[in-house]
Amino acid sequence: MQSTSVLAPTKFLLCILQLLLVIVIIQVRREFINFSVPAELINDTSASSFKDAQSEYFFHHCRLLACSILFIVTLAVEVVGLLLGLSLFSNQINLLQILLHVVGCILSVWMILMEWSVSVLWGIWAPFG
Repeated sequence: MQSTSVLAPTKFLLCILQLLLVIVIIQVRREFINFSVPAELINDTSASSFKDAQSEYFFHHCRLLACSILFIVTLAVEVVGLLLGLSLFSNQINLLQILLHVVGCILSVWMILMEWSVSVLWGIWAPFG
C-alpha cells in the first residue's frame, strides 16, 4: 500500500509535466514547422516554389496540431483513469507507465531545446503519450 502512495502522485505529476511540455511545443510551433520545411523550398524565390513552401508549411502545421491534440487527449484519459482509480493498485503497470512518462518528458524537452522536426513528435507520442 505504501508504494501506491508514492507511485500515483509521481504518475500524476509526470502526466501534468508532459501536458505542460506539449503546451510549450504548441506555443513555439513555428520554429518546429520552419525547421521541418526543406530549406531549398524556402530559399527559392519562384512563385511555384513559394506555393510549394506554403503547402508544405500548412502540412507540417496540421501534423503538429493533430499530434498535439492526440497527446493532450491521451494524457487527459490517463489522468481521468488515475483519478477514478482504474490503475491505482497495479504497481507494476504504474511503474512501467512512470518510466515511459519519464522518457517521454526527457524526449519532449530535447525536442524543444534541439528544435527537432515535427515528425519526431509522432514518435514521442506513440510509445510515451
